[in-house]
Amino acid sequence: MNPPSGQIARKAGRLRQNRLCEQLINVQGQVTQGVLNQLRVLATPAAHRDVSRLLGPNYCQLPAIYVQVDTRADRYVYQLTHAPHRWLVVLYERDQYVGYAIWDEPRADE
Repeated sequence: MNPPSGQIARKAGRLRQNRLCEQLINVQGQVTQGVLNQLRVLATPAAHRDVSRLLGPNYCQLPAIYVQVDTRADRYVYQLTHAPHRWLVVLYERDQYVGYAIWDEPRADE
């Protein structure tokens, strides 16, 4: 079940404010427990297009970071359907999937 649009807007605002979401891509960008389990066993590196096919459209994109000095890392965000207060952040370097992290939703007072 999807949250009402007001809840989505508040979540998007907090994510943008606290996690620096650059742009909202798809407010329905969610990942199920089954898909997360498939991602957990996926060998790295894997092609960005293959991982995108598995995950579907992302919720938003965070600003790029540099994990290694000369390598740009792109970060895509998905909400977890089984834990709507948590977010899957997928990391790509040079168009290759290299890993993920799970973030708790920022609190309203953060």
